[in-house]
Amino acid sequence: MTINLSRTRPTIIFAAAALMLAALPVHAEVMDKELSRIGLLAVTVIGGVIGFVLCRVKPLLILLVAPLTAAVPFFQVMETYDRVVGPAIRREAGISYVIEAHFAVALVLIANVVGFAMGQHRRRSRDGSASNGRPLMHGPPA
Repeated sequence: MTINLSRTRPTIIFAAAALMLAALPVHAEVMDKELSRIGLLAVTVIGGVIGFVLCRVKPLLILLVAPLTAAVPFFQVMETYDRVVGPAIRREAGISYVIEAHFAVALVLIANVVGFAMGQHRRRSRDGSASNGRPLMHGPPA
């Protein structure tokens, strides 16, 4: 019985590489599992824009939209306060990452509030313009 090495060589090389990789110790850093600064910025911008637009169109949606759009940045802030992960985040990414995570939550919530205020202003100005500047009469004319 002869073995054709040209067919089994790639399989042997693959198996040897897999065994060598499995034997290597794994050193996973904490920040490998967290959002990067660019990811945090992207989540902040996307959440802020969505919150602003939805709260401007329907101001009462702020009760639903604000917690949803601020959830991811808020969870990043909560990670920085974890007893195990928090010090590792501060050690690897620095205190600036913690500050940026706090600003991310604030910016998303501010975008929601500004959208809410603009939606309320638009709604009030639209209701007032229906009477051509005169107050609306709620009863029969005197």
